[in-house]
Amino acid sequence: MTRAYRRSVSNDEVELFARIYDMVKPDLKTMEAAMRETLAMVLISPQFLYHTESDSATDTHYAMASRLSYFLWASMPDGELLDAAFKDNLHQPELLAKQVRRMVKDEKADTLGDLFAAQWLGFGLLGNRIRLDPIDNPWCTDSLMKSIKMETSLFFQSLIRDNRPLSELLTADYTFLNEELANHYRIEGVKGKQMRRVKVNGVRGGIFGQASILAITSYPHQTSPVKRGTWILTDLLGTPP
Repeated sequence: MTRAYRRSVSNDEVELFARIYDMVKPDLKTMEAAMRETLAMVLISPQFLYHTESDSATDTHYAMASRLSYFLWASMPDGELLDAAFKDNLHQPELLAKQVRRMVKDEKADTLGDLFAAQWLGFGLLGNRIRLDPIDNPWCTDSLMKSIKMETSLFFQSLIRDNRPLSELLTADYTFLNEELANHYRIEGVKGKQMRRVKVNGVRGGIFGQASILAITSYPHQTSPVKRGTWILTDLLGTPP
């Protein structure tokens, strides 16, 4: 229950599910089956399904763990993070920084690019929006569209993991390409399906030169300086016109 609720559990809460266990056990053949049924009740409770808050001073440590985990991983805290919350380590700056570094290195932090950046910058909406019909856009294959989204996702992940300055969103001299996407950009020397970091020159550096951003800020058959300017002010800078 502590793991499911992402916080400490009161004696009253434990007693409630102990009573549920006693209620279901006579109708089930094994202790394991009764435990499964009780656990199922835990997993449909509001404390598991929603982010709940508590007035308990102890639970503020668990709340910190949940905020960290759902921001960096888009998922619940793991055992090490819950243990750090239990020991009140997350309110000590050096121990908090240690946990953040550990979490960012974990592959679960890929969601910073796949979800966080995709929602913020808008490229998560890519799909049928730029593919009207294969006859209209024969160049836009499913694999190319996947690579286009991966480019921006991997680029944002690298900014976080390598602790790069925020200005590189606009000024970076590198991006992430595979052969198909490199051919789309008319960049030579990239072979294979694997996405990898590639040094680039000119307009392809930074998000303004990435196909995902260019696609979501244009119309199907033409570019739009007004639409792109509005996107910069609204989505990127947070200062809508």
